[in-house]
Amino acid sequence: MKGYLLSLFALLSMVLLIIASGAFTTVLMERNVSLTLADDTYGMIALAPALNGQYFVDRDGDGAYELYVPEAPRGTVVELPDVFSITNNLNRTVRVSVTDEGIYDDAVSFTVLSQSLESQDVTIPVGTSVLVSVTINVPESSGDLSLLSGVSIVVRELAHDELITLSRGAEIYAVDQSEPGDYDPAIHTMLENAEYVRRLAFAILESGGTIRTWGALPYVDMGLPPNIWNKTINGFTIKYNVAPIYNAGQVPTVQVSPKDHYVYAVTADTGTPVTLYLNQSMYLGVYDMKWYMRIGGVFREIIITEY
Repeated sequence: MKGYLLSLFALLSMVLLIIASGAFTTVLMERNVSLTLADDTYGMIALAPALNGQYFVDRDGDGAYELYVPEAPRGTVVELPDVFSITNNLNRTVRVSVTDEGIYDDAVSFTVLSQSLESQDVTIPVGTSVLVSVTINVPESSGDLSLLSGVSIVVRELAHDELITLSRGAEIYAVDQSEPGDYDPAIHTMLENAEYVRRLAFAILESGGTIRTWGALPYVDMGLPPNIWNKTINGFTIKYNVAPIYNAGQVPTVQVSPKDHYVYAVTADTGTPVTLYLNQSMYLGVYDMKWYMRIGGVFREIIITEY
């Protein structure tokens, strides 16, 4: 064990010496093998879920996030604003682009403020971040396979060759547009079920309809069978409700409460860790698609990290 520790210390010392000397021009950071990227959130080029971060998740708990969209209706254009952020923690300004791989890679685009990351680099100064949005033009003919198999974030210095490439998994599944009764929440995750209810609520409210908030009535109003939805599903209760998440009046939300395990998150503004305990609630805004939790008597936006 002592010899192993000495060897590891020598290797790390050599890596630090090379980095400090500026003697390298290209570092390839692979998803599962990396000395210099222990966690996406704290890497030299950091990746993290953003405002619509339920589609950018660490599904296997290894510290590396993946793009995961479980349901994209065929023949539609799915716009997902602010899915993940890219932060430059290096000591130099960099340029970043995105490449994707898959049988329908042409159907998926990545943008920052409407600028395509696939056809043009975006410049990220030292210590700043950009928010990446995803648009999916879902083909009618797409089969049961994922539209994408992977995404790579390519980082370059302003006047030099490629510096870092972050290769991440990506899964986007096209589905038939279906009636609410065809959706089985038992085979989906809590985040997927909450987003499904949010979409239903959004469509009803935008069309001028109303949704009640007591007992089984909201499920009836949204066309969901109460005998399935009005109970614990995979350890969570999920329902439509209103809440003062902006601390000024009631707004439409999807209320989620854990029943047999905790939910871990960080506050969106400060990154402070918070825990949602059993039978407490968090809220997904129907219109802004952000998660909120009451902290110290005040609703604050959160980013879910584990559940």
